[in-house]
Amino acid sequence: MNSTKLTRRRLLAGAGAAGLASVTGLSLLTDDALGYTHSATITGASEVSLQSDWRATHNGRVVSQSGEGVETTDDGATATVSNVLPGDTGTLSFQVTPASEDGETPTVQPYLTLELTETAENGRNEPERKAGDDTPDVGELQDYLQVEVWFDTGIMGVDAFGGDNGTQDLGEGLVDPDAQGSLEEVADALDDVAIGDCPMGDEPLAVTMGWEFPEEQEDQNMTQGDSVEFDVVLVPEQCDGDQ
Repeated sequence: MNSTKLTRRRLLAGAGAAGLASVTGLSLLTDDALGYTHSATITGASEVSLQSDWRATHNGRVVSQSGEGVETTDDGATATVSNVLPGDTGTLSFQVTPASEDGETPTVQPYLTLELTETAENGRNEPERKAGDDTPDVGELQDYLQVEVWFDTGIMGVDAFGGDNGTQDLGEGLVDPDAQGSLEEVADALDDVAIGDCPMGDEPLAVTMGWEFPEEQEDQNMTQGDSVEFDVVLVPEQCDGDQ
């Protein structure tokens, strides 16, 4: 388990997607896909900490090998998505719990940011040109990749009924009203968004980001060879008024 300090804008998790890409449907995870693969303790500038646990899935299966799943680093946790094919789906899930100090649970407020860091074209092939791709340096995948980010807390908030299962069940709301749409739209909307109650208490808070690329989209050949990279930033801060 790693322990690291982060400022508010320091990156905790990085993720990328690349491909000829089409992904569709935020699918239910299989039984062997429910376990977290990586953990880290993250300390914010206000010296409060979160215990974080992470997993990534691709087509309902946990992806944990190097370069494709989630890895803990000195900066927290890094996730990547690659080799995306038509009909693929995936998730990036995490749960966080305040890390107690001296047996006392700190009053922690997590903040979440989704930030695009690269939108590469990686050259234009003939199908891309025929589809109307006229940008030699900027890819279009971020406009076609669809995402949602929600509280994965179970049906109507009951953890025993679908909590932390990677599927958006009845009553599981978005972390923000604008936390759905294209990757670019959601990245624009999720900038230092407070998630969960403050203080959190000592129960884990589970969040899932689901990604998809619907198969039927106009001019989707423009995404061939394109890639995107994005960071999921999670920073703990002390609740307002607490010292």
